[in-house]
Amino acid sequence: MNQQSELVESVVRRVFPPGSEFAANPRDVDPGERYIVVPDRNGPRWIIPENARLGLTFLRQWSPSFFLSKLKWKALLGAYRVGVLGRVPGVRRIGVAGAGSNNWSHVGWSEDRAPCAVIHIGFFRTRRKAAAALVDAGNGRPITMAKIPIEPTAARNIAHEADILSRLSAENPGVAPRLYYFNKESGVSSQEVVIGKPAGNRLTKAHFEFLLRLAMKGRQTSFQEQTARLEKKMSGIVNRDAQAGELLDKSIKILDRPEPVPAMWVHGDFAPWNLMARADNTICAYDWESSWLNGPPLYDFFKFIYTQATKHDHARSFLAESKNSPMYKIYAEPLGIDDRVYALAAILFLAYHLTACLESVPHHRTGFFSSELALAIGNIA
Repeated sequence: MNQQSELVESVVRRVFPPGSEFAANPRDVDPGERYIVVPDRNGPRWIIPENARLGLTFLRQWSPSFFLSKLKWKALLGAYRVGVLGRVPGVRRIGVAGAGSNNWSHVGWSEDRAPCAVIHIGFFRTRRKAAAALVDAGNGRPITMAKIPIEPTAARNIAHEADILSRLSAENPGVAPRLYYFNKESGVSSQEVVIGKPAGNRLTKAHFEFLLRLAMKGRQTSFQEQTARLEKKMSGIVNRDAQAGELLDKSIKILDRPEPVPAMWVHGDFAPWNLMARADNTICAYDWESSWLNGPPLYDFFKFIYTQATKHDHARSFLAESKNSPMYKIYAEPLGIDDRVYALAAILFLAYHLTACLESVPHHRTGFFSSELALAIGNIA
């Protein structure tokens, strides 16, 4: 058995009811227990019901961020809708004997009848998880989103997110899905499925209004305080080359400033694929596994820009367009963010990401973030 098949079977064992069995031949199981495995270039990515009526409602809410990926996704959904996806090269049809069982309580399901699962398999091997949208088998309506750890690190991340979602529900409802279920022993959580559409690749008024809501009322921090978190992260560097080390040391000195700035809920992965626009155009963010409390202002703003900026000219263009937009004031003015705070926040963000690049050897964006950080330091000197 190859690694890809092992991964699919591992996901089947963890997501579907206890005792469910993987069937290589889908004709060996009932029609409602037949699934399709859709790969990308890195391996299995989706496990979806063979019956498109049960998967399309959820899948239509999801969309890649980049143009070519969007075209491929639309073609995939088209093939799925007309029933020919299973014939596409690389796509595999499987069965899951026992999927029709009503015993789904291990993933927080409490409805009277069994759901169907629309499963996304995570990219990162060391923290891989399965995110399973559990849909009503009668009408395909998504009911809950279960997160199931495949690797041990994923269990810690899911537990962290469950804690954050609980806090947000009490202190800042609406910015994140509601948590329905969490099992500390298994590391499995279940949360609300927010109905809407992808919020888009450009920062809009709704994005800035969302970011403003992440301000922690009555709390402040400082860049001096934030450097402690950065220095802790720097202690994990395994590939500290001379240029990067000098840039990080300069950053620590520049950021040694005690003046108070607003403390924020930091999402940590504020990117288009984690943002859903509701019918009223308000935004809800998924995937709070990288989040933290009492963070710096503007971190998520820069994350949104730099997630999509693969070249220096992209970053310069996106930053100028966003900062010069009248909508930026919706966020900056109430928080008292001036040009100095903006410049320091940029250095902090870039130093974080350069450090993250140096934690793995090699990383393809090390040079990019080194250059961006050098430019940011030069702008404030």
